[in-house]
Amino acid sequence: MYKQYHELAKTVPNVIFGGRLGQYRYYNMDQTIMAALKLVKKEFGE
Repeated sequence: MYKQYHELAKTVPNVIFGGRLGQYRYYNMDQTIMAALKLVKKEFGE
């Protein structure tokens, strides 16, 4: 199911999917924050 959502997300411009629901994974809160910081760095640079 993740692959279907991943492909659908490619068709939506100007939206960044992240976090537990956006990545379709279970994260603890500290993991959620780290994933969000990595995503911001990847999308917007340092």
